[in-house]
Amino acid sequence: MIYHRAVELAVGLSHHLFDTLYHATAIESEALMITADRRYHDKAAHLGRIVLLEQLAA
Repeated sequence: MIYHRAVELAVGLSHHLFDTLYHATAIESEALMITADRRYHDKAAHLGRIVLLEQLAA
C-alpha cells in the first residue's frame, strides 16, 4: 500500500509525509519522481525512482 510505504519513508528519512507520498507512489508504480527539493533528493536518492529537476535541464 502506498500510504504504508510513505509512512515508512517519512520515519526512515526523518522527512515529512508530503514528499514521501509522492516518492512512495513513484516507487510502487515504477515511475520517476521529479523534484526541485535538493534536501529531500539527497536523503532519498539511494532508494531510487527520484531525480532532481535541475539534472533534467542540464
